Formats: sequence, structure tokens, C-alpha cells
Amino acid sequence: MRICDACHVHVRGSMDRCPLCGTKLRGEKEENVFPRLQMYDHMYRKIMRIFLFLSVIAVIVCLAANRVFVPDLFWSMFVLAGVVSFWISLYAAWKKKRNIPKGILWEMTVISILAAAWDMGTGWHGWSVDFILPILCTVSIGMMVVMARFLHLQLREYVIYMLMEIVYGLVVWILLLTHVIQFILPALVCVVCCGAALAALVIFRWELFHEEMQKRLHF
Repeated sequence: MRICDACHVHVRGSMDRCPLCGTKLRGEKEENVFPRLQMYDHMYRKIMRIFLFLSVIAVIVCLAANRVFVPDLFWSMFVLAGVVSFWISLYAAWKKKRNIPKGILWEMTVISILAAAWDMGTGWHGWSVDFILPILCTVSIGMMVVMARFLHLQLREYVIYMLMEIVYGLVVWILLLTHVIQFILPALVCVVCCGAALAALVIFRWELFHEEMQKRLHF
């Protein structure tokens, strides 16, 4: 059985890090209580390989068409960048598929970074911070609340990810105050949603919230 020195809990299975705080576990690994379903993993991997093959073919066709028909306009590079962005986003979702709250947070982070990269790569028009970041943050918080209800998740299973979403809302607020964000409506909605989420945690779930913060942040 594996042991977390930070949380002082015993963890069964072959996990490398504590599911509560992420600290590296010590002790001998055991057989997982719920083994992975290899059949489904094999099926998903096969589907992903088919989509990857189709993506590569699409990029090759676009590069060839670009070279033959419009050699002076490199529009195929946008196709290539779009395909790469899609696969990076999909990979992030795939890696965190067993932890939905963490997956939501990771997906929001990856898409925000990709959007900022696209915005800068096309001359920086500000749409990544005016629209993408605040809308993603608002949608992510809504999805986390809905999934917590739908899957009957305990507060301890998603509170740290909810707080990180709220930190994104704080970033949006700072960008709004410093006039980096020009189109204010999505940002205002985002800030209001994040403020409401934080208020709900503090007012209605303070005991559990404080307990989880002590466990995870060790203060």
C-alpha cells in the first residue's frame, strides 16, 4: 500500500501521486482495485489513429493544393496550425478523461493558450482576451457545477479546480481594469459568475471548503 506523507493517507493501487494533494507517494505498488478496461482503451486508440490518419491526409492534400493553385498565398499553413491545435486540445482532454473537473480545467487552459497563440500569430486583434478567455471561463465554471450535480461529486473532488477557475476569473478582472479587454460584456459575465461561485463556496460550504483547503494547501 502506498502512503502520502503530506496528507497521511494510505492509497491502494499503483498510483504515483496522491489523489488529494498530488504529492509523490511512497511504498510498494499494488494491483489496482478497478483495473483498466483494455478492450475500450484499444477501441479508443484505434479510433484516434484513424482520425490522426485522416488529419494527416487532409493536411497533405491542402499543402499540395496550395502549391499547385495558389503558390503565393500560404493558406495551407493555417490548415496545418488548425489541425495541430485540434490535436493538442484533444490530447489534453484524453489525458484527463478519468478526472472530469481536472479535464475541464486543462481543456480551458489549453484552448486559451492556443487562442492567444492564434491571435498573436495573425497580428493580435484581441479576440482571444475579449471573447475566448472570459467565455471559456464562464462555460467551464458552469460545466463544473453541472457535472458535480450530475455525477454526484463531493466537494473535495472538484473544489481545487473550481478555485483555479475563479483565479482565471480574477485574471479576466485584472485585464478588464487595465483596459486590455476592450469588449467588456463577456468579461463582466465571467467576473460575476466567478464571484458568485466563490461566494457560494464560502457562504454555503465554508466548513468543507476550509477543511479541503487545509488538506490540499497545508495551511
